[in-house]
Amino acid sequence: MAFSLAELTQSEGWKAFMAKLYGWGASVVIIGALFKIQHWPGASIMLICGLSTEAIIFFFSAFEPVHREIDWTLVYPELSGLDEEGEMDVYKENIVTGRGEVPLEKFEDIVKIPPATLNSDAIAQINESIQNLNKTAKEIAEITEVTTATKTFAKNFNTAAQSLDSFANVYAENSDVLKNSASVLSSAFHKNAELVAKVGEEITSKVASTGQTLADTYSKVTDEIAKTGSQIAEQVQKSGASLAMSYEKLAQSVTTYYTAIEQQSQTYTGNLGQLTKNLAELNALYEMQMKETSSHIKSAEKAYKDFDSIIGNLQQSVEQTNRYRAELEKLSNSLASLNTIYGNMLSSMSMVKK
Repeated sequence: MAFSLAELTQSEGWKAFMAKLYGWGASVVIIGALFKIQHWPGASIMLICGLSTEAIIFFFSAFEPVHREIDWTLVYPELSGLDEEGEMDVYKENIVTGRGEVPLEKFEDIVKIPPATLNSDAIAQINESIQNLNKTAKEIAEITEVTTATKTFAKNFNTAAQSLDSFANVYAENSDVLKNSASVLSSAFHKNAELVAKVGEEITSKVASTGQTLADTYSKVTDEIAKTGSQIAEQVQKSGASLAMSYEKLAQSVTTYYTAIEQQSQTYTGNLGQLTKNLAELNALYEMQMKETSSHIKSAEKAYKDFDSIIGNLQQSVEQTNRYRAELEKLSNSLASLNTIYGNMLSSMSMVKK
């Protein structure tokens, strides 16, 4: 048996399903709108559910069968041929002025039998016509019931419109209260913002002064390191010069020794002793230079340690800045929570007033 969509949409089960879908779906849509208007928690989710339900209702309503137009010419034959524009107005005017034809006056035309030819067959046709008339009367009664239901629907629709008007008035009154509450909340928020800005300026000034102090200290340490380095360079230069002079004297002594070696062997011994003495002095001078260099290196190491302590202070300042940022975030979250609580209080007050 093939599936027929037309038979499904015209079945009693489909009509019962659509009636429940309209009723329950409209309830979900109204509840979602109520959540959104009152700004209750979960309003966005409820509004999404409501609009989705409405979309589903419209989707299923597209499959409903088209309303069948009733052929009124079966009940009122005089209406046949009045489809053209203007003919219905002429017919109404004739009925009002008494110039229209009454259906009972055209009984003979309906049964299509002249009065002179009445016989058993004609009477049978009349009985059949009367049965058709009874059937038509029953259909008219059903149409009357439909008209009554339509009037009831219109009455309920007017009641719903009045309810919407009263709801609009209540919403307007509540909107004024919400505006006043919003202005009070806005002034409180501005005061808190000014307080936070003032605290931020004070902390910024303190951080700036601390940074300036650290910068001055760093500049002094750098100058001391540069000064110490220049002193070390000068001393090394002096030591090098004295060492060069000593080597030059040594070279001169060696030259003199080799020149006089052929003449005096005793002079060779004396010069050799002098050379040994000069080497001893040179070693002593080199040891002194090494001690001074070691002391300067220790001074430089101490300066670098001081610089490391300065870097540590800077890191502590950065940690304090991060801590200040975290406290500001906590303050912002507290303000957001306060706004939420205040909004809920206003909603509760508005519900109590209702």
